[in-house]
Amino acid sequence: MLETVHEYARERLEESGEAEEIKRTHAEYFLALAEEAEPELKGPDQLEWLQGLEAEHDNVRAALGWALRRGETELVLRLGGALWWFWFVRGRYSEGRRWLEEALAMDGGGSLESRAMALAGVGALAYEQDELDRAEEACEEGLDLLVHEATEPSEAKLYLLLSLGHVALSREDHSRATELFEESLALSREMGHGLGRAGSIMSLATVSYEQGDSERAAELFEESMDLFRERGDKVGLAWCLINLGLVVSFQGDPGQAAKLTEEGVALLRELGAGADTAIGLCNLGWMALLQNDLGKAADLYQESLVLAWDAGLDPVVLTTLEGYACVAGAQGEAQRAAQLWAAAQALQEAKGIPRDTDWLAEADARISTVRSGLGEEAWEEASRRGRVMRLEEAVAYTKEEATSG
Repeated sequence: MLETVHEYARERLEESGEAEEIKRTHAEYFLALAEEAEPELKGPDQLEWLQGLEAEHDNVRAALGWALRRGETELVLRLGGALWWFWFVRGRYSEGRRWLEEALAMDGGGSLESRAMALAGVGALAYEQDELDRAEEACEEGLDLLVHEATEPSEAKLYLLLSLGHVALSREDHSRATELFEESLALSREMGHGLGRAGSIMSLATVSYEQGDSERAAELFEESMDLFRERGDKVGLAWCLINLGLVVSFQGDPGQAAKLTEEGVALLRELGAGADTAIGLCNLGWMALLQNDLGKAADLYQESLVLAWDAGLDPVVLTTLEGYACVAGAQGEAQRAAQLWAAAQALQEAKGIPRDTDWLAEADARISTVRSGLGEEAWEEASRRGRVMRLEEAVAYTKEEATSG
């Protein structure tokens, strides 16, 4: 519709006095659509439903905006609670959090379950952005709501426990993480919630992996993969494949590790899950580097960096920059390696981002060799140039080198 025609129709609607009634009908329609879509986003038809919500996203935004302006607390909480998994999968972390935070800040409460689910969404999205304090705060607030009201077991509680467990895991509190994941597993079994069970087992596998028990981790990842396959959930299956790829890589089979990771990345590409795809591509970059396939590693890092940058995933940007520095060092470009490494360090220090422990030892060993070969004076001079780079300049620098290479 031409904008002039659209504006004329809007004016006539306002004059009719029926605008608010129609906007309410519009918002209620898209609430019903979102709530119908929510369980389907985790099943065999998830791609169809992801694409459907993508096509209607502007309508959903309009419905959320109207509900916020009108003070329709319950409607906006339910709509945001139904949509956060869509935002999560599509990497729209900032937008999703903004809508959910605005909904939670409204006067008028809303039902207990709708608030808890909105808080679960904030916790999951904040965790993905590495904002652990806010993720923990939101999850604990949601759990407190449910505990104090002695509610029945709920999906919101399941998600809150899982996100809180991942916060503990990120802080290397393995005992607390295990406790929370085991509680989520028990709850999912009580509820007969297959996705929750699969997610809880996958999370326990991650704890085993980080504690150095790769055999147990592999067993649990394979168990959760079977559950995700049964349900037809390609998102969960992709996460398992990528995580199992890490386990296999550190068991000394880089070829099989890359195969598993590539299978996971292919599923995420199909679903348009750009942020998670960036993580898988970053891992593949390191696997290629370990096999001395420098051109492939650079290409994988480049694609990962673009996706991570678009999604605002600073931890992945950091790890990818470190990988680029290692590739440059392996190619004999020591000054470029020093500059990129320093840019990554500056990002890490400025934002307090923890380094990716999966590749940390490999990265440090490679850069130590580059530094020794370059000499301290030249290293410091190149590092100084890297440290004063803005992040966008460092990202652009890698693109220039990738193009010229």
